[in-house]
Amino acid sequence: MAEGFVEEELGKPLEDVSETYLNILIGRKLIQVSEWEIDRRQRRVRSFTVSSLFHEFLVSISKKRRYLTLPQPNHSASSSEHVRHISVQNVTTTDLKRVTELSKVRTFFMLGQQQQQEGTSISGSSSSSHRFIGKAVFRRTAGDSLENVSENFKLLKVLDMQYTPLKDFPKDIERLVLLRCLNLSHTQVQEVPRSIKKLVFLETLNLKRTRVTNLPKGIYKLRRLHHLLVSYYDVEEQGVELSKRITILSSLQELSLVRVNSETKTMKNIGNLKELRKLRLVGCLRRELGSELCESIQKMKSLSTLDVRVKTENESVYLDYDMEEPPQIQRLYLKGRLDWLPRCISQLQSLVKVGLNGSKLNANVKPVEAFEDLPSLMELEMVKYYTGKELVFRSGKFKSLKILHIEEFDELSEVVVENYAIPKLEKLTICKCKKLKSVPLGIFDRKQPVEFLVYDMNEEFISNLQRGNKAKSYQQDLEPGIGSSQYYY
Repeated sequence: MAEGFVEEELGKPLEDVSETYLNILIGRKLIQVSEWEIDRRQRRVRSFTVSSLFHEFLVSISKKRRYLTLPQPNHSASSSEHVRHISVQNVTTTDLKRVTELSKVRTFFMLGQQQQQEGTSISGSSSSSHRFIGKAVFRRTAGDSLENVSENFKLLKVLDMQYTPLKDFPKDIERLVLLRCLNLSHTQVQEVPRSIKKLVFLETLNLKRTRVTNLPKGIYKLRRLHHLLVSYYDVEEQGVELSKRITILSSLQELSLVRVNSETKTMKNIGNLKELRKLRLVGCLRRELGSELCESIQKMKSLSTLDVRVKTENESVYLDYDMEEPPQIQRLYLKGRLDWLPRCISQLQSLVKVGLNGSKLNANVKPVEAFEDLPSLMELEMVKYYTGKELVFRSGKFKSLKILHIEEFDELSEVVVENYAIPKLEKLTICKCKKLKSVPLGIFDRKQPVEFLVYDMNEEFISNLQRGNKAKSYQQDLEPGIGSSQYYY
């Protein structure tokens, strides 16, 4: 999108047009999907591959389209003339200087090493745009390397420096006035300069897993921003604080992570971001703020993902409000204490995936009742969610659920699946439930095979599981040191 390859269609966001392109390539079998998002019918692709033959074809096309990867043996200035795309890996500043003609460059990837580096802690991301191997070698910092060549990047639209040993925000970046996509994720950048306001065409600013904890006021000058992503390097739940001026960025579609603050009035005004699709918040969401957030959510008709998390285990998430016009949220993630399940959950009829972590619901609460009649729910993940002894899935409920994950239910001693409950279940994971001694009752009394994954369970549970005569095959110790087992029923 940043490079202009995706053409606008009347009344249709570029992200949706891009999704259409991807589906056409899949339909023509030019690419093969290796992993779908929950369900094939949703046509949401998590990862894909290309055949060796098609890969060779793509390489030949990239050469014709002046795509250049550095360093190259016997590289000369003439070979880089009018080059449009550069991908740099295993490179030194000397290698960069060999590229003398950069005035036509539209895309510059300076790729670092996607693994832990000395003195830092880097976590890999499944949503990373690139996967690569090899060590990035810099005789100077990545910022210095860019500074040597940036004066020629007059037409640059995409700058990707993820996983590089970058410590300071590139000084000359304000010269890149046509820049649309800036990715500095998984670097050690600490501060964003006020000069960021000069990048008036910027659509994507990715600062995930950096050391940035505050953004300058100039960020509100970037009226074309679609994706604003910020999270702290080592602590995912750090977030950044935004003022009520965030509503100026009316084109935003993805906003993450926003630090909750009662004084900024952000929760009250965020509902004016009508185009927002993904919203991720961090902080203690008490009654008043929860009410303001729910009011705002009802205004965001395009919102499909809501992620609310706390900084510490003792903080709460309060969203217990009825919604007159529930949004079409498909993915809901709540991390934090819950006194009871929010009433609004049962109103979210479009929910496909729910993740709950650290809720610690009391034993007198019906833990899954709010989800059991949701018509589209396919994946339910519960971690440290319930403190009761018994978990019951009632007959005829959870008609669409395919993936169920139960983890760290400390007091749980029995799981019951009544007749005709979870009829489409494909995968069940149970782990770290130290008092659970037997396989869930009724889970395997069905024709459809179920993949059953367990790890960090007590010896009695594993022994009872292995003595069962229904296991067609199993494999132990999938992950050394964890005591994992995988069973197919």
